[in-house]
Amino acid sequence: NERPRIGLANALVEQKRPDEAMVAAHGALVAAPSSLEAALLLGDLYGKHGKHADAAQLFEFASRAHPRSFEIALRMGKSLAVLGRAAEAATALRRAVEIDPKDAFATRMLARSLETAGKPDEALKMYDAALQKAPTDVDLKLRIGSTQVAAGAVKQAEPILKDVVRERPNSAEANHFLGRAMLLSASNLNEAIRYLKRA
Repeated sequence: NERPRIGLANALVEQKRPDEAMVAAHGALVAAPSSLEAALLLGDLYGKHGKHADAAQLFEFASRAHPRSFEIALRMGKSLAVLGRAAEAATALRRAVEIDPKDAFATRMLARSLETAGKPDEALKMYDAALQKAPTDVDLKLRIGSTQVAAGAVKQAEPILKDVVRERPNSAEANHFLGRAMLLSASNLNEAIRYLKRA
């Protein structure tokens, strides 16, 4: 029975004894290899303590027993992204989004992985989908605008970056990308220089 070991692992986490907590969580998973709770607990402990390769491997193993688990797919994607394995991360995160299409965080993570994997067009589609789920997220708007500028879609980037600058007038990043977008589109060179100077 894995329950006592899971309880022990959680108690050790509370006591800030991570190494012992990992041993207990590992014991729980050995006792019940298909336990979703034990897999999530051990994987999260691995991730929190920088063992991202171990976390990714564990979540990949757990995904076979729990192919419809949103939490497993999301955590696997996050672990792979941290390891710089963007294409594999995107595959896992796409599964997470398929399982729970309403989750804005998973959609945003997928967009970021696609962007890192060198697929800006697909990334922008997912960023747009994420923005529909979280329309007031200023960080997300900034990410979309900066990605559009990088992809050369400067006309589309201007309005969304203006929104960000209205919300965060002192943001160096927002001013930089808005200035760059206006400079590249030649829409208003004086304004472009003003924003770039503020960056």
